[in-house]
Amino acid sequence: MRISLLKLPLFPPAVLVVPKRLPGRLIGLSLGPLIVIEQASATDHPTLIHELEHSRQFWCGGLVLHFLRYWLSRQYRLEAELRAFTLELSHCSIKEQGIRLPLSAGALASGYSLELTADQCQSLLTERLKELQSKTGLLDSSSGLATRGG
Repeated sequence: MRISLLKLPLFPPAVLVVPKRLPGRLIGLSLGPLIVIEQASATDHPTLIHELEHSRQFWCGGLVLHFLRYWLSRQYRLEAELRAFTLELSHCSIKEQGIRLPLSAGALASGYSLELTADQCQSLLTERLKELQSKTGLLDSSSGLATRGG
């Protein structure tokens, strides 16, 4: 197991714990300033961005209040996950986005008790990526998806 301090621009500092494996289908999770990512995904920049966004949400959402809202409100949980998955996808190359978008949509549909289909989640993520592109000016004309990678 490895433990380190993460400090990236635009995100509050967080402690990264890297165990060999996490239970079930989990790749990573954020518990406020503590981020846990399994060893196989610990060097994946988009996954780190996803979990750092959850850490940022924790700090901006009022510590305990964020946790309560996340677990008690389906709409709040949806917004938190859409933001994290959108940022994760925006830090992928266009090719990687094409691979990750349906996987992210499937995870969102099946792992968060949102009562949405994978198709609905994919539409929401695609819409959010386009919104992000309009704010940042990052766009690949062949896919219509925002990008920050090579």
